[in-house]
Amino acid sequence: MGYDRTAAPKFVCPQPASAGCAACTCEKRCFLGLLDPDQRRRFRAERIHRLYRSRQIIFSPGDAPQGLMILCRGSVRIAFTTEQGRQVTVGYASCGELLGEAAYVAGKPHAFTAEALGDSFVSFLPKALSDELLAESPKLARRVAEDSCGRYCATAKLASNWILKSADAKLAEFLLSDEAGAVPDMPCKPHQRLSRKSLSEHVGLAPETVIRRLSDFKRRGLVRFAGKAVEIVDRGALAAVASDHGQAAASAIWT
Repeated sequence: MGYDRTAAPKFVCPQPASAGCAACTCEKRCFLGLLDPDQRRRFRAERIHRLYRSRQIIFSPGDAPQGLMILCRGSVRIAFTTEQGRQVTVGYASCGELLGEAAYVAGKPHAFTAEALGDSFVSFLPKALSDELLAESPKLARRVAEDSCGRYCATAKLASNWILKSADAKLAEFLLSDEAGAVPDMPCKPHQRLSRKSLSEHVGLAPETVIRRLSDFKRRGLVRFAGKAVEIVDRGALAAVASDHGQAAASAIWT
């Protein structure tokens, strides 16, 4: 993407040349649907394709954004590292979604790490092209703003959960979320069999705490284990656990 330390090679767009983006199953989610035919032609002519292998870093905190990025195929984990050195996952990006748009719009260095999960194809739009398209397309500018604000709200909710919710509620809420498994309308997002360590990174708990709470959930008949995967048995009861907003903790903070 322009960063010297990355080894992601350029590659040819995986979509058939005859059909272009029209053959892409992600078109309804992709921001290219907001561009007129001339803007699409410019996008295809000037974009730079990159292929990132599993666990390869797309950008890291402190990297300066050099344009907009769109994830054409694959899945990307978004995370940050706390002052104590613990890595916390704040979400995933799937095909058709933008990457690092908040830093680009703000003109600030990236605050998160973006890591490819499996082979992921990314299209990079250089700053000059990104600026032109945003200036010419109010719909595109609004989409970028909506995506950026949506990620901010999700991160703010995650932070509030760490403060106000109990360990059981944090874990239950995540297990019920789309990020804990495949999303029906996103066929390119793989079903994730998350390890206990990965779960701890999502909910901000120590791996040992996650193991204990999952064992308790199993004892209560809320979940069962299928190998390393966690399967929900009683969704209603688990939702009731997730609705615990830690009122005692909140009272302690505000009084």
